[in-house]
Parts: sequence; C-alpha cells; structure tokens
Amino acid sequence: MSDQAGKLPVRRAVEAGWSFFLRRGNSLVPAAVIYGIGQVVGGLGQYDITMAMQTETAVPTHAWGLLLLSTVVSCIAMAAMLRVAVADALSTTGNPGPEARVSVGGDELRLVAVQALMLAFFVLVALMSMLPAMALLVPAMPGLNTPGYEPTAGESLILTVLVGLAGAVLFWLLGRLALAPVATIALRQVSVFRTWRWTRGNGGRLVMCLLAVFVPPMILTLVAGELIYGIADVRPATGTIATPVPMDVLLASLGVGGGIAGAAQIVWSGTLAFLLRGLMPTESAAPLRLVSE
Repeated sequence: MSDQAGKLPVRRAVEAGWSFFLRRGNSLVPAAVIYGIGQVVGGLGQYDITMAMQTETAVPTHAWGLLLLSTVVSCIAMAAMLRVAVADALSTTGNPGPEARVSVGGDELRLVAVQALMLAFFVLVALMSMLPAMALLVPAMPGLNTPGYEPTAGESLILTVLVGLAGAVLFWLLGRLALAPVATIALRQVSVFRTWRWTRGNGGRLVMCLLAVFVPPMILTLVAGELIYGIADVRPATGTIATPVPMDVLLASLGVGGGIAGAAQIVWSGTLAFLLRGLMPTESAAPLRLVSE
C-alpha cells in the first residue's frame, strides 16, 4: 500500500499476473473451467443476437437470458480467482493463502452488482456523448438517418475518427475502473467509483496492462476459431456470421475460446491484485480484511 499512487510499472504488473498463474493456476482450474462455461453461454447469446440482427428479425428473449447467465457464472468464477489472488498478493508471511473455493455468496453477488453498475455507467456515458454528436452530425449529413445511406469519403473519415475517439475514451474508462472488481473482493463491499481516485494518472497504463494480458489470448482464440472452421469446412460469408453455423462447430469454437479466456482471467486476477497492492491508498487499506481470515 502507498500513501500516494505513482506511475505503475506495466511490465512488472503483467509479470506478477503470469507469476500468479504459474504458482496458483493448478488450484484454480475449476474456477477457470466455470469461467469458460460462462463465456460459452455468453457466446451463444451473442450468436443468436447477431443472427437476428443480420436477418432483421426480433432478438429472441432467451439470448438476453444467456448473456445474463453468462455474467453471473463468470462472476462466480472471478470471485474465486480474485480471493486467492488478493490473499496471495497481500500476504506478508509468504503463506500461499487460502485454497481456491468456488461458491455462491456475498462476494459473487457484489461482483454482479459491480458489473451492473459499470455497464450502466458506460451506457450513460455513451448516451451523453452520442446525443450531442448526432445533433451536430445530422444537419451536416442529412442522409445519415436514411436506411442504406452511403456516406462520402469525407463523411466516412469523420465517422471513423469519431468512432476511434469513442473507443479510446471507452478503453480509458475501463482502465480507470479496472480495480473495481478486485477492490470489491478485497474490501468485501461494492467498490466502483471509489477506485477512480486510486487510478488517477494511471488510466493509460492500466489500459496497457489490460491489452498486454488479453490481446495475445484474443489472437490465439481467433486463430483457433479459424482452424476449427477450416477443419469443419465452414466459411461464413464475408467473414461474418451471415449463415447458420452447425452447433457442434460453434460449440467447439466457443469451447476453445472459453478455455483460453479462463486461463487469461487467472493471469488478469494476479495482475489486478498486484495493482491493488500498489495503488490502494494506505487510509483505504486500513480496514482491509484478508479473505484468508
């Protein structure tokens, strides 16, 4: 803990995550499997939503239910990983900390609440940004609200720049709130916006940590998916889900991706615990109760 957060070392944070994975990964396999199952469930929901959008039909109700179930299952697994990671990072005795325990209780419910609050915050920010932007763009691009409208080269450039800026802001917000889940587990209370102050001046570095941990698994997932589609001789048109994918192929692709995501989440849990130890102010850490107690 520190009285004043400095510039966090990105490389050391990511190395700490991988070190945690190598030391405690075996004990967290059940949690990783559950996390992967959650990602598979969410992937099925996303597939149904994408198919409905591309065929211009109503999104089936069960698709939203699958996304909700995915969030809950993923939070159950994340809580188990973060409990072990926090105890491991904050231990002063060298004790490896508690055994990994997958359960449903206060920690898991608080993580679901954190996910809901963060989603609501991002949606609010998006709406507050989109409405003024549309008010400015529509008069300049009258055809923007017309179905099938093809923007000019100049208009496309403007829209691309705006989308890029929006993406950059989203990633920065994700960085500023990255400590919310691990702080919630460590303090055993919903901690979203209180972590905003802790990450001041480190938003960009937290985004770098996020990208360093998750971009390689994402690339591996894409490559594995392409291999599976190639072996099954399934080639969705134009690289999108334009035609139905056989369920066995879809499950195989999502299953591999879920397994990779579960492993990546263990690394990210270790990285978050390292970041929490370095960025949480001393006064905030005073009431901290380790999960091993």
